[in-house]
Amino acid sequence: MKRIVLIFLVLIISSTLYSEQTVGLFYNTPQSFDGFTLFVPNTSDTTYLIDNCGEKVHFWITNTTPGNTAYLLDNGVLLRTGKSLNPIFNSGGNGGLIQMIDWDSNLIWEYVISDSTQCQHHDIEPLPNGNILALVWSLHTKEEALQAGRLISPNELWSEKVLEVKPDLVNGGGEIVWEWDTWDHLVQDNPELVENYGDVNNPRKININYSTKGFSNKDWLHANSVDYNPRLDQILLSNHNFGEIFIIDHSTTTAESKSDKGGKYGHGGDLLYRWGNPMSYGQGTVEDIKLFTQHDPHWIPDSLVDGGKIMIFNNNIGDTEKLEYSAIYIIDPVMDNLDNYELIEGKFGPVDPSWTYMGDPKTDFFSKNMSSAQRLPNGNTLICESWIGRFTEINSNKEQVWKYVNPIGVNGLIINQGNAINGNISFRIERYSKSHPAFTGRDLTPNGYIEAGSDFTCELYDNKTSVDFEDNIVILINQYSDRVELESEEIIDRIEIFNSIGATIYDTTTKLQTKSINTINFGTGVYFLKIYLNNKVSYRKIMIN
Repeated sequence: MKRIVLIFLVLIISSTLYSEQTVGLFYNTPQSFDGFTLFVPNTSDTTYLIDNCGEKVHFWITNTTPGNTAYLLDNGVLLRTGKSLNPIFNSGGNGGLIQMIDWDSNLIWEYVISDSTQCQHHDIEPLPNGNILALVWSLHTKEEALQAGRLISPNELWSEKVLEVKPDLVNGGGEIVWEWDTWDHLVQDNPELVENYGDVNNPRKININYSTKGFSNKDWLHANSVDYNPRLDQILLSNHNFGEIFIIDHSTTTAESKSDKGGKYGHGGDLLYRWGNPMSYGQGTVEDIKLFTQHDPHWIPDSLVDGGKIMIFNNNIGDTEKLEYSAIYIIDPVMDNLDNYELIEGKFGPVDPSWTYMGDPKTDFFSKNMSSAQRLPNGNTLICESWIGRFTEINSNKEQVWKYVNPIGVNGLIINQGNAINGNISFRIERYSKSHPAFTGRDLTPNGYIEAGSDFTCELYDNKTSVDFEDNIVILINQYSDRVELESEEIIDRIEIFNSIGATIYDTTTKLQTKSINTINFGTGVYFLKIYLNNKVSYRKIMIN
């Protein structure tokens, strides 16, 4: 018979700071989410997986430095980008290779998007169907740019494409099964004799003559991330140079994606949503600009705190004050009941983020480029300040509960403890739950620190003692053998239950103040409850043994 235990809020801050530290683990506390952190040093051919004590539990050696991102698939395969050293597309973030590396560092699949006309860059995104989205630069000549309505153009101008690649793991290579290109959704309001003449204040089009980086920049958009929402079937892009995020419809056919009609939302491949700089479509003033060379915008998984909202690393928000500091934003786009994004006085909402994290003082938190943030299952947030190689985790009170500094520097060389830090950049990091399917049957025995000279001891804490996310909503949870009962002071509209890797295992709509849920088929482990009450959402966590 299973034993069900309610996990109560535990607030324990018990960290030892090592003042002599320069790299590696600085502290791990019971409030940190216990898991394995994947990071890819920018100048190294090795990808690392570490535990919360900063010890190696696995690594992959590859044949090229990253072209910036890597993901761990459910089967334990490392999906990564690699450098093709394309001399034409020589802007920051260039890649060109998409690779799958098995657990033993064998290259089992590779797809090349790198030639004289196009090159993969920055980011890729694995899809639920096994396909892969890739960000791709596409070259257009000066003549093509002028014909498209560009008033002043360098000798070449790059558009941004999203390609969906279906891997062929048997024969190698793959098939492009869907694509979208910014070049099909441009607008300009000058000569009618050239293409794309129209209203540059149209929020669904991209003004080919808008620029924040000058007209000589061939990489005039510089997208730096791609994310996918399976519930909405939408794609989220980061337009670095405009200070904007874009959302487009993935439900279109490739033909529809070139037009302004078709797809689930009826706009073809035109923009469904954009946020960060309404001046790019003729709305507002400089005071309305919210994003400054941002990175890693992504939907928070529905199973987590703030699920369905968008998290963004806002790199250079301090530009407005002539100071160097960053911020992390969460925004909640304004949508109707059909999941259409609403315009408010000509601009897409919201006016401001719903959640912000900054340093105290603000200048203590800064990465001028790259970087990422990830909401964790216990409500904490994992942060990568790429430019200085600092990885931190904060709890719901925005207190640091884990800190690690990347010990891999220039040319992939290890920086030993106490030595000066140089070039320890890592584009993005991600933490995986220890129950992630990639780890099933794997040897994850801690194998020492990456750097030499670290001789302290560290204790790993399981997630039973992690800080729980609580609120002031009174919900009584009674747990018995094979069921859990909820009692609320307010009417419960809906209950969702997710397992430790974020999969939905229970979802019901109800209009009662009490609810009894049969858990006999749940299996042992940690589960997360998302409880909807009127306009509020409450989160609880249970463990079933």
